[in-house]
Amino acid sequence: MVSIVIQSGGQSTRMGEEKGLVPFCGKPLIQNVLERVQHIGDEIIIVTNKPDLYNFLKVKSVNDIYQNYGALAGLHSGLTNAKHNIVVNLACDIPYVNSELLSYLIEKMKKQPDRDVIIPKTEMGYEPMQAVYRRKTCLPAVEAAIREKKRRMISWFDQVNVMEIEETTLRTFNQDLENFINMNTKNELQMAENTFGCINKDN
Repeated sequence: MVSIVIQSGGQSTRMGEEKGLVPFCGKPLIQNVLERVQHIGDEIIIVTNKPDLYNFLKVKSVNDIYQNYGALAGLHSGLTNAKHNIVVNLACDIPYVNSELLSYLIEKMKKQPDRDVIIPKTEMGYEPMQAVYRRKTCLPAVEAAIREKKRRMISWFDQVNVMEIEETTLRTFNQDLENFINMNTKNELQMAENTFGCINKDN
């Protein structure tokens, strides 16, 4: 059983409006993400401090418990509210997210009960917004990090057992790694549509 958390927080200062609702390929950005991943989980949670804006998705929404801790607070809220022990954490602005890769990460977690985090790692570093977390062990570590005033998404990784998925494996799912592209401006949205198009390249 798997919970999928999609974070739709942040200030969206570069986008100029609520990021999750900005149109991408004719749909709100977050809807593109949701439709790609909803079939791999048993529960969907949207983390947002503006829940009324996301009622149209007809899924559970929760607020940040801690304010001003960014994506780490979003992860904390998602883990806190998740029903299941395996939790996929995603951002709302990754429209080419690959469900086959996420399913692979989930299976890794299921088969290795000693692992607490299964996370992709590219030459740019860790991808904590497309990773799988074990709720039972990660939630206390995230809670402790926030109480210590830490804000980095990986600031607590030394407290848990982390498994990295290297780039060579990641490219077997998306050769160009477009699934890790996130959208911060409307210009980036337009460029992504022009470069990769709106065809579901996931399956």
